[in-house]
Amino acid sequence: MILESLINCKKSIARLIESQAIQKKYVSGDPILLKDVPIDSTAIVIKGVLKAHLDQENNSLLLYHIYPQKNPFIALMNMTKTFAAPISITAIEDSTLLWIPNELIAQWQTECLSFKKSIINSSEYNISTMFSRIKNLLTHSLENRLFYYLENKSEIYKEKDIRISRSEISLDLKVPLSSISRAIKRLEDQHRVIGKPRSIQLVV
Repeated sequence: MILESLINCKKSIARLIESQAIQKKYVSGDPILLKDVPIDSTAIVIKGVLKAHLDQENNSLLLYHIYPQKNPFIALMNMTKTFAAPISITAIEDSTLLWIPNELIAQWQTECLSFKKSIINSSEYNISTMFSRIKNLLTHSLENRLFYYLENKSEIYKEKDIRISRSEISLDLKVPLSSISRAIKRLEDQHRVIGKPRSIQLVV
């Protein structure tokens, strides 16, 4: 069972989730969660890739990606109908999510320790990735930030040749397109990537 293996839970809990959850499908670009919009449900990503970003005054900072193999939970247990999330989440490829009310999530965590641990692991991964990204933003050169970004994409898609536009990179890293092009050229000179018209290939 795919769900059982994704979230490391008992078969009985997996069956409960499948019977109680609302399945929703999204296409690339669809909003999953909007900043300052309250929500009192948890989602499990069973297909696709999402990105969490911080939106401030017409700017958007990429925080981390969400995908089934690493951090399948959008677990906002502290969100209620009156307290909204400070981040936004958007699908960056066609995705399928299971939405479950937080009251059921809380109940199932008491019944299955491994299920609770999976939620905690997802949250810890997100926090760790977010802090690493902020550290890179403050202390690393643009080409190293770009290389870290590409490595992360490579891990998500299990491909060395990453199909991504320069404009998407520019948007995620909050850097002008011309600066991204120069950073790619520097990485090529260092024999770390190969720039292609519609993709970038990692060499190391």
